[in-house]
Amino acid sequence: MSSTIRALALVACLTGGACGAQQEPSVQVRTEPVQRAPIAERVTAYGIVTLAPEAQTDLMLPYGARITRLRVSAGQAVRRGEELFAVVADAGAVLSMQQAHSALTLARGELERTQVLFAQRMATRSQVAAAEKALADAEQALAAQNALGISAAERVIAAPFDGVVVRVGAVPGDRIAGGTVVLQLARSGGNPSPVRVVLGVEPSLRRAVPVGAGVVLTSLAAAAGSAEAPLAGRVGRVLATLNPQTRMVDVQVDLAGRDAARLMPGEPVRGAITARGASHWIVPRAALLRDARGAYVYQVDRGRARRVDVELRVDDGKRLGVDGPLDVGQPLVVQGNYQLADGMAVREGGS
Repeated sequence: MSSTIRALALVACLTGGACGAQQEPSVQVRTEPVQRAPIAERVTAYGIVTLAPEAQTDLMLPYGARITRLRVSAGQAVRRGEELFAVVADAGAVLSMQQAHSALTLARGELERTQVLFAQRMATRSQVAAAEKALADAEQALAAQNALGISAAERVIAAPFDGVVVRVGAVPGDRIAGGTVVLQLARSGGNPSPVRVVLGVEPSLRRAVPVGAGVVLTSLAAAAGSAEAPLAGRVGRVLATLNPQTRMVDVQVDLAGRDAARLMPGEPVRGAITARGASHWIVPRAALLRDARGAYVYQVDRGRARRVDVELRVDDGKRLGVDGPLDVGQPLVVQGNYQLADGMAVREGGS
């Protein structure tokens, strides 16, 4: 029986050509072509929604007055024409208005009297001209008082547009001087957007964030598991100084009006900014390995794994950009690389 087995083994040896040697093991891997292309890093920054200064209006009176009613508070949304507050002008302002009316009445009477005297040859033409000028001056003075809106009666101040009350600078009973800001009102809606986002970026990354770069914003105030889609914006301005509170560089993000309407002033957000890009070898995240020598990948060179040491340059959240002596003609191992050693035989197979 043993002779028969030996005979069969001899036949297999002669026909198979593998006598006295074992077949070299190989690792099944999956590969992809390697390519060099521009890739931009994603800079993650955190910030808050603010109101654009150009969308804010200060409501004030040009004369002294007393606040009699206050209908709104900070943070309240108001509609155009809605009452905000009411005032009564100070006695001094009312007196100025009354004096303007009296001066106009006097100037009219003086002109009429001078014209009668001129008709009777008892006044000169220059006197008539002087009376006419006095009347014109009195009319202009009264018009100026009317433009101030001074009245002895209570005056109601209404919202000039749909908006949000940002700040309240007085309470009922306060006496305010002319030019004092009573309310600060921010416009809601419209274009340009009344809100913008300010993100804080590490000072070392300031030069990597160009004006016009795309930004993907995610609200941090949304409920956990919310399916609300992120917002897309653009970097509108990168400041050249540090914010004294955060010690970060403020980056202003502009949004389209329809997207900005989804955000509230004061809402915290996270932004992913597309930084300046450069050309690197593009590799999937799974292809990069690390050991004591550093980062490396494997390429397939005539059926064997070839280790290539690389330096990680860019991580855009999905792909990596690396630099190193990669060969564009050798496929990159993207699966099965954890089982490899330099020079090991490989075979390409399924995913």
